[in-house]
Amino acid sequence: MVAEAERLVADLAERYDMVLAPAEHPEAERAVRLVPARGAPLVLGVTSLPGLVLQAGTWAGPEMLPQCGCDAGAETADDVVGRVHDRVAAVVTGRMTEHLPAVGAG
Repeated sequence: MVAEAERLVADLAERYDMVLAPAEHPEAERAVRLVPARGAPLVLGVTSLPGLVLQAGTWAGPEMLPQCGCDAGAETADDVVGRVHDRVAAVVTGRMTEHLPAVGAG
């Protein structure tokens, strides 16, 4: 799962217009921040579980992958990798954006 995430980051850097930088995340041992020209910023980190933490956007909370670190968990590594690919694709293709309404709006 971690190796697949590393390959995904390398692939994204080649295919999309984005800036990559080392990042810090409280849940991650190491992380990278990806800021695409279109779409929301993304932080992808490696946890001690072993697993991944994915934070898409500035205002959304982090998503821990897998959701459960127990042996009885129903999530497979393929499930986790598929979810990471789906979320990242939504960000880098501009399908996920953020909007912070003006104070008093709405």
